[in-house]
Formats: sequence, C-alpha cells, structure tokens
Amino acid sequence: METPSNLVKIASILKPYIEDHEFQNLKSSDHLVNDLNIDSADLVCVVLDVENSYGIVIEDAAIENIKTVADILTIVESTVDK
Repeated sequence: METPSNLVKIASILKPYIEDHEFQNLKSSDHLVNDLNIDSADLVCVVLDVENSYGIVIEDAAIENIKTVADILTIVESTVDK
C-alpha cells in the first residue's frame, strides 16, 4: 500500500536528481528515465539513497525492475514491512 509519507520521502530523495518543473508534478506513475530524466548513474545513487534512508538493502534483481516511482515505493513498503 502506497502511503503518502513514503511518497513524500521518496520525492525528497529524488529531488536532487530531477528538474524543478518535473518535481512539482511528481506522481507515483512517473517513469524515472522517460518522465524524470534520471540517467542510469543517478539511478544507482537514488537506490543507494533509498537504502540509506530506510535502512534496507534492495536486491540486485529488484533494482533491475525499478522503472517508476511506484516501483520504488513497492520495494520500500514490502521490505520495510518484513
């Protein structure tokens, strides 16, 4: 379940990597590369920031499936709930 607090936290993690106009309209359905223009190098940084922020480890297989903001939320919420 997507919680507003997690979306806000993920948004704050993503903010340094995206343009202001894209950040203002951030939605969970946004594609990280196509909509937010996050390149593969920055995506690695995003994953590390998420791991550090939540105190979790995201498995390599899960990282390969991260395409949208919602994908990050799903991984975080399923990992934190364990």
